[in-house]
Amino acid sequence: FIGKFDPGMGVLLAPFVAVGPAYNGAVVGILALNSAGLVLIHRRATRLTGLGRRGPVLLAVMLASPALLVAMTQIYPDVISGILIACAILEIAILERTGELTRTGLVVATASIAYLPWLQPKNFAPAVVLVAALALALRRDRRPTRLAATLGAAVLVSWLLLITFNLWFYGHVLGLPEAPVHMTATGIEYIL
Repeated sequence: FIGKFDPGMGVLLAPFVAVGPAYNGAVVGILALNSAGLVLIHRRATRLTGLGRRGPVLLAVMLASPALLVAMTQIYPDVISGILIACAILEIAILERTGELTRTGLVVATASIAYLPWLQPKNFAPAVVLVAALALALRRDRRPTRLAATLGAAVLVSWLLLITFNLWFYGHVLGLPEAPVHMTATGIEYIL
């Protein structure tokens, strides 16, 4: 999968492809990862919003919409990128709203932010926004500066490893050859 996608998809799907035929393993892998991500989103969104009895059921129905179910079967990084972004946003929102900061939530937010650009170079833009939002949330909640520095260092190391990989494997920083992004209305739309 490294030749067709940026390295992030290959790394995510490697365990699934290793145990079965490549295509079937990849489909099972993407379905498993997307489903696990949606379950996490459901649990954290329910926690954040304090949904009553019907709320979690309606949220589950929304997350099981036909459009999302069809998109989950596609072996592309778009849905999993959106899931990682949503997971990071939910953890930051929980910290902002309740002041709750669990190790699991911190690992989920940091890993999501660190891994986003591995899926597609255009994910650097939301990842930078998310790392800034997490640092700001930690500061507003009066968490130790050392914690934000440690998380920032983990993200930076991940991104530097990606840049190094891209330079070594593809010969340039942005990975797979893509049309250059111009700062026009269309270019900004592409990034978003």
